[in-house]
Amino acid sequence: MPRISVIIPVYNAAEYLGGAIESILEQEYGDTEILLINDGSTDGSDKICDEYGARHDNIQVIHKPNGGVSSARNLGLDNAQGEWIAFLDADDKLSPETFALCKPYLDDYDIIRFSITDIFAEGRTRRRRLREARTKEEALRHVIGHRTIIGIGGTIYRREIIQRHAIRFDTTLRYAEDWKFLTTAIYHSRSVKTLHNAWCYLYNRYNTTSCTNTISSEKLIQSMVVLGELHDMVGRGYNREVRRARCYRLNRLIQDVGSEEAMRALEASTAIFKTPSIGDILCAHIPEKMRWRLIKFWLSTRRRRK
Repeated sequence: MPRISVIIPVYNAAEYLGGAIESILEQEYGDTEILLINDGSTDGSDKICDEYGARHDNIQVIHKPNGGVSSARNLGLDNAQGEWIAFLDADDKLSPETFALCKPYLDDYDIIRFSITDIFAEGRTRRRRLREARTKEEALRHVIGHRTIIGIGGTIYRREIIQRHAIRFDTTLRYAEDWKFLTTAIYHSRSVKTLHNAWCYLYNRYNTTSCTNTISSEKLIQSMVVLGELHDMVGRGYNREVRRARCYRLNRLIQDVGSEEAMRALEASTAIFKTPSIGDILCAHIPEKMRWRLIKFWLSTRRRRK
C-alpha cells in the first residue's frame, strides 16, 4: 500500500498535465501512487494520461464522462489506496521536496498543510504564507475566518479520517467546494500540522481558463451559502470567525463585480444565506478600508429598498 495517493482531476489540461505528473514522479520521498481522473477531456489529455499509465506502475488512470472537478476528485477518493491523500490540479505542480518535508509528521498528525507559491506567466512568483496554527482548533478558526489559505491546494489528509466521516466534495457547487472539504476535514481531524515556511504548492496563475482564476457573482454567492453550512457544522463558538468571513465574502463580491451587480445578484438569489448585518460590519475584525466599503454598500442597499 502506498503511503501517499495523489489525486489529479484532468479536464482539457494537455498543455500543463505532463508538468503536474512529473512533479509527483520527481518527489524526493517517492512512496506514492498517482490517480489520473480524466473527466471527459477532448483535447488529448486522455491520451497523455494513458501514456503515463502505461509507463509507470504507480499511476492509475480512470476515464469518466464529464461531470466536474468535484465528481472527479470523489472518484479518486473512492479508488485511492494510500494512507494519505493529496490533491493536485492538472495545471499546478508540487516542489520536489514536498512529501519529504511532510514525512517526519506522517505518524503523528491527521492533516499537514504547507504554503503556496503563485507562478505567473512572465515567470514572476509570489509567496502566500500559510498562517501557523499550534492546535487543530486554531487551524479551524483560521480557515473559517479567512485568516489563512482556504483552498485544498497545499494540504495532505489522512485517508482514514476522510473515510470514517464520509467526507466528499459537494458536486452541486461550482465554487468554494474545496473550502467546504478542507474545513470539514479539519473539523473531524484530531491534529493539524502547519509547515508555514514550506512553499511547496506551485499554483498556476497564468492559466486564464482555470475555474479558480475566473469569478462571477453566482460563484461568490455560492461561497456565502457554504459559509452558512460551515457555521451550522461548527456551532456558535465560531461566531466571530463567521462574522469576519461574511464580510470578506461580500467584499470580494463587491470588488469583483461592482456594487450595482452585487446588489442585483443578491436580490435575484433564491439561496438562503446571511450577508453581513451592519452589526457584523461594525464589529468584525477586518481592515478599516474594507469596513467603510461595506458600510457604504449597506447604506446603498437600504436606499435601494426605499
